[in-house]
Amino acid sequence: MMLKKAVRWFLIIMGSIVGLLLLLLLIIRLSINIPVPEVSNTEMLNQNPNIIAENVCQLGNNWIRKNSYDLWEMYVEGDGEERGIIIGKLSKDLIRYQEEVFVQEIQKYISSDAYLGFLRVLVAYFNRNIYKHIPEEYIKEIHAISLSASSEYNIYGPPFLRILNYHAAHDIGHALQNYALIGCTSFALWGEYTTNGSIYAGRNFDFYFGNAFAKEKIVEFVKPTKGYPFAFITWGGMIGAVSGLNIEGLSVTINAAKSDIPTSSAAPVSLVAREILQYASDIEGAWNIAKKRKMFVAESFLVTSAKDGRAIIIEKSPAKIDSFAVKSGKLLCTNHFQSKSFENDSKNLQNRYENATGYRFERLQELVSITNKFNEDSIACILRDLKGLKNQAIGMGNEKAINQMISHHSVIFNPEEKIMWVSTPPDVFQDYIAYDLDIIFDSLAKYPRHTMYIPELTIKGSDFIKTAGYNNYYKYKKLDLQIRQSIKKKKKVSEDKLLNVINYNPDYYKAYSLVGDYYYSQHEFEKAIDLYNKALKKEINAVPVKKQIESKIQTCKKKH
Repeated sequence: MMLKKAVRWFLIIMGSIVGLLLLLLLIIRLSINIPVPEVSNTEMLNQNPNIIAENVCQLGNNWIRKNSYDLWEMYVEGDGEERGIIIGKLSKDLIRYQEEVFVQEIQKYISSDAYLGFLRVLVAYFNRNIYKHIPEEYIKEIHAISLSASSEYNIYGPPFLRILNYHAAHDIGHALQNYALIGCTSFALWGEYTTNGSIYAGRNFDFYFGNAFAKEKIVEFVKPTKGYPFAFITWGGMIGAVSGLNIEGLSVTINAAKSDIPTSSAAPVSLVAREILQYASDIEGAWNIAKKRKMFVAESFLVTSAKDGRAIIIEKSPAKIDSFAVKSGKLLCTNHFQSKSFENDSKNLQNRYENATGYRFERLQELVSITNKFNEDSIACILRDLKGLKNQAIGMGNEKAINQMISHHSVIFNPEEKIMWVSTPPDVFQDYIAYDLDIIFDSLAKYPRHTMYIPELTIKGSDFIKTAGYNNYYKYKKLDLQIRQSIKKKKKVSEDKLLNVINYNPDYYKAYSLVGDYYYSQHEFEKAIDLYNKALKKEINAVPVKKQIESKIQTCKKKH
């Protein structure tokens, strides 16, 4: 009798919990009501691109082509809706590809369809007011692009909401990486620091979401009905800018800073940067745009302006905004704030001294002080740098290096000449190819068969790609993945593979901690302790990571 009562009460309680969860989900669903724009340009909806050569399509004055470096180049003009329809039609396959690899990467961490569905509802609820913080022009552009999105992923939401939410993924990703922030590096030099006094800006965009995600990059040239023509580096379905230059000689790049985990959405950072590119011609214009937009993460905007003859960093959090400028012609930016309003903030200080950003900033200072006068070639050398402070070998792939070997892209700007150099696949050691915005928007935009970049301005690839060290890194990456999968599946790994993963990258702490993790999984605690101790002797990327390794040693000692 007692057992029956216990079972009955258990079922009642569990049923109540399930009922409450279902009610909560229903309430959440009913509160998600993002208005969907109506399409006015129905004539263009019925137009289809013409295939005029292999990997070259044209629609009116707009086109997309793949160059000899496997970089896609796209030219688009018109208002928001017009651009969106054209982008969707020209890059339909790239949009589908990007969504496919994005979903596949998510599924590596979350294999349950039910849980993915639950998260979809939560993300949609979190972003339910996102449209209120985005200019109508961009809402229309995103919606028009979504008309060409695949229906294959409708389980995760209708195309418009998916594409809209993907624009916030960069921000959410940075917010969730606070405890081991992998961030970007950017800097600007001008005046006495450059060979001709012109402004230069360089940046590595280290937003990594798997090799496949970074494969199909697009260099996009936009001639909007309103605003200034501009160019930026992007991927299928993404209209936000993370690195770009406009025809007025203004460039903008974004660097993540430490944020609290957001509780509600606002304007995605990349769309704020996009608005600056399209509508600002000088630093004051960039500041005014950044100031009026509410954001839900903290970010630095490095803005260089030919009109002002200098650069500035706009630092913005969900609560406040400030700027950082220098009297000299040397402005450096990693992933912490430097302005008066933020420099002594406890979270900012913690980020600077416990994560890789402070170390990387010091390394950037070292490298800039070595050369007296910079041009695009010497700036590329900095962006390719693998070393730590005082040229210490810290292992390839270390987050403390300027070149972390995970860049989605690397880019160099000369705003006064309106030239940008874009890195070519697969990494920053390859050629950087040059685009002249004046030439492209004046003439070449009409001729999609022509070469868009200027071959004679190419920054040649580094000789490092011919070395054993370069090849060994990619062997290391392959073995690293194999060993991680073996640990997950509790499979044996040969001693040769364990030895080689260290030999291929002997200065990198992760090689040793990985082998330590393998021995830990095999209950060979003495060997694990030895490898963890070796890892601690290397340059570790962050204080929390060092503490994790030390904790593993203590656990091994208890179990040994």
